Amino acid sequence: MNETTLKPYKMTPERVAIILEALGDGMTQKDASMLAGISEDTLCNWKRNDSDFSDEMARKVVEYKQKLIKTIQKAGEKDWKASAWLLERKYKSEFSNNPRLHEEIIYDFPRLDFNMQRVVDGVINRL
Repeated sequence: MNETTLKPYKMTPERVAIILEALGDGMTQKDASMLAGISEDTLCNWKRNDSDFSDEMARKVVEYKQKLIKTIQKAGEKDWKASAWLLERKYKSEFSNNPRLHEEIIYDFPRLDFNMQRVVDGVINRL
């Protein structure tokens, strides 16, 4: 292969910066790769072949999560509902309003089909 037919190396510092900034702003990997002008498969290959880059990507995602959590916590100082929302999602088993989740915790067994569940509920109510 002569030099004129070789593809230029795609992983440039500019593309890496675009990807990391996008992830730090909450974009998905698919969107970040699109902004950088590469395919998502290419981005996955870069992650697999470059552990430092993969670690930096993960760090950007965690930093974005932290930013959102801090925003919710700050909102919770003025409105308790923001804190309640965070509790319901972070600690589902303790604070969720999902009655089905609480039934599974109370009964300590998975949900059964509809007819069997009525039988079990009837037995439990008689106790």
